Formats: sequence, structure tokens, C-alpha cells
Amino acid sequence: MRSMMSCKEVSALVSRSREERVSVLERMKIRLHLTFCEACSRFERQVRFMDRAMKDYVRKDPERGGEAPGLSEEARERIRQALRGRKNQ
Repeated sequence: MRSMMSCKEVSALVSRSREERVSVLERMKIRLHLTFCEACSRFERQVRFMDRAMKDYVRKDPERGGEAPGLSEEARERIRQALRGRKNQ
């Protein structure tokens, strides 16, 4: 069994984890990789920063009425399906 994930795998999981729950094992593998990889650690911090920035933007923009901009649930599900398909390849 391969214990360390590649940077490509970790970046995909970090991105996916912002939208949906990842398994405990996946979270542990991410943390292990981030311990040793500065580039992926930086990417993870940037993703968290962008999430916070967008949430702050939505809260502060009165024209949006407090609703988060983004994709419909149908579009999100299509993206999830596509990502799962790529993972299984």
C-alpha cells in the first residue's frame, strides 16, 4: 500500500474537501503530505483564504442579499460525478 499521496492527488482532495466531506483516512493522508510538502501546504492555505474571502464578500455585499454566489446543486453534483470518474481512472 502506498502511504504518501502525490501532490496532484493532495491538491484534488484539498479542493474536494472544501465542498464535501472526505474520509478520515484521506484527511490523515492529506495532513501527512502537508507536513512534508511546502508547496501543497501553501496551496491548502490559499484555498482556505479564498473560501474566507468569498464568504466575507458575500456577507458584505448588500446586493447579494446574503446568499452565496455559485453553482446550482445540480451543477455541483455533475462536477462531483466528474471528479469521482477521474479518480477511478
